[in-house]
Amino acid sequence: MFVQLSLELPNEPFWRTPSFDEVVEHLLVTLWEDDVEDADLREVARLFQFQPIEPLLRRLEGAE
Repeated sequence: MFVQLSLELPNEPFWRTPSFDEVVEHLLVTLWEDDVEDADLREVARLFQFQPIEPLLRRLEGAE
């Protein structure tokens, strides 16, 4: 189980998931929101063997 916590509220997790892909997706979305270039997002996805990067990028671009 993967859990995201706040140091200020450690007993109240923001979210949790059993899926490593969901952790990577969350990271990629956070990086995208910080204006990281798509090529760099693809490289992060490759390093973590995250296969659905293209559908994720399309979904994010449609959110603008």
